[in-house]
Amino acid sequence: MKAMIFFVVNSKEEFLNSGLIFHNWKGIFLSIKEEQLFSKIKQLSNNKTILNKSSFIIIIALVSLILFFYQNKSLNFSSLFIISLNFLGIFFSISLILAKKGYPTNFIQKFCNTRDNQNCAQVFNSKVFPFYDYIDLAEIALIYFISTSVAFLFYTGINPDAKFFLLTPIIASSLLLLPITIFIQWKVIKAWCKICLMISTSLLIQAFFLLFELETINISQYNFLKIYGNFSILFLLIAAIWLSIRSFIKYYFKYEWLEVEYEKFKKNPVVFHGVMMQQPFFGTPDTNAAIQLGNPNAKIRLQIISGPTCVPCAVTHETLKSLLKVYNEEISFEIFFIVDSFSGDNENFISAINLLSLANHSSFEKKEILDEWYQLKNINLFREKYLSEQSFEMAAEEFKPELIKVFEWCEMHKIDKTPTILINGALYSEYYSSDDLYIIIPMLIENLSLNDIRKTSLV
Repeated sequence: MKAMIFFVVNSKEEFLNSGLIFHNWKGIFLSIKEEQLFSKIKQLSNNKTILNKSSFIIIIALVSLILFFYQNKSLNFSSLFIISLNFLGIFFSISLILAKKGYPTNFIQKFCNTRDNQNCAQVFNSKVFPFYDYIDLAEIALIYFISTSVAFLFYTGINPDAKFFLLTPIIASSLLLLPITIFIQWKVIKAWCKICLMISTSLLIQAFFLLFELETINISQYNFLKIYGNFSILFLLIAAIWLSIRSFIKYYFKYEWLEVEYEKFKKNPVVFHGVMMQQPFFGTPDTNAAIQLGNPNAKIRLQIISGPTCVPCAVTHETLKSLLKVYNEEISFEIFFIVDSFSGDNENFISAINLLSLANHSSFEKKEILDEWYQLKNINLFREKYLSEQSFEMAAEEFKPELIKVFEWCEMHKIDKTPTILINGALYSEYYSSDDLYIIIPMLIENLSLNDIRKTSLV
């Protein structure tokens, strides 16, 4: 088994091979605490959310700027050509940064072979570059292309006729980086990076294209020092933004890896079995008020403590419905309703009584009743379609004592949220979601021996 286990020793996180653990410490899953791992995943997940939102805002802002200037006729074909080259430069730079982090894009994988990727990494990781410890050439290229794009749009709004000239000295200055990258590839590494050459080519095309635009511009009316000063401020500002979000990007990919490894880990049959061994065994409520779906004689039995008007319960019901379509003979679901009041004017109580009455005293399929209820979630509309053979008073007299039994059973076992899932009477771990059942159920069916503990109980 190749899953990686996170182990904390003296506040230091280490990775241990699971094979070594099984060999030396049998039962480790019974004593390991998952809280630290889940806390780390939650922290990384928050960073991922921030990064996703930031990226979305930046993309929207750039697209809005382009549309604004285009609608105001400030952008023509030449302008769009320059902007497109810049966007290509941004794309190439991001591709290199991702490849360096070990997450090559589809473009990199198709365009570059393994040797090409190694060459690109060597170029951009070369310590010939003086600021390597702080920022690499791929990051500088990204900052440069973003800065020139923003500057170009800014100058377009101020002086559409001179926008090309205003960027010419900046683009010309950027060509000074080309000899550095060419020298590293030619003399130091003695190998060529395809993406590096494409970035260099885009800079050269921009430079030659702008030369033809200078013929119609009066050069003497512009202050070179002011242009360089403004661009330097913009470049440093974007560099500062990039360096501040770089850690979020690092956490993003760390989270992606951690999430994948964790999902593999927790859905391993032996791990799931070990976790369930530590879960309390509650059995099932001693009541006749359950709605049973699937095969009542199945070895895998799930008990669902549900609320009639609970929104997450409706989501869980969709999961159960999907599982029943595939594993109707192998599994059984027992649904118990818990209500917070037993008054005749309480919506939860009224809904539960009607559902139990229909499930036990009508010709309608139980699954159909629940499907329709969780779609409507409106007792009046539901009553218009489904009429029980019992009056509400008769149904309440029959099922109220049963609902009280479920309520007292939940209080005794401190079950205070819905839905709560039990597998063969063992509390389903909070570290597993209802969606995980899509993996857990077939895994249990395939490994029925896991159900033999305590005479077919999972604990």
